[in-house]
Amino acid sequence: GVSFHVGSGAGDPNAFLDAVRNAKRVFDQGAAIGMHLNTLDVGGGFSDDSFESSAAVLGDALDKYFPEESGVNLIAEPGRY
Repeated sequence: GVSFHVGSGAGDPNAFLDAVRNAKRVFDQGAAIGMHLNTLDVGGGFSDDSFESSAAVLGDALDKYFPEESGVNLIAEPGRY
């Protein structure tokens, strides 16, 4: 699978969007060479002032790039808040 960490107390919600989009590229590259990746490990902390927007961006990105029917197992390691 793929694991990423956007940093502790990430202030830019788009960091999660970029990371999920890049993870999808890795999943697609793996599939192109016959590797079936099935786990995505999402890491990074939320800052107080960006929690709601970061969570919304992350949720939307996961829904778009790794919808439930994709069968990808999701591990969330949100770190500090």
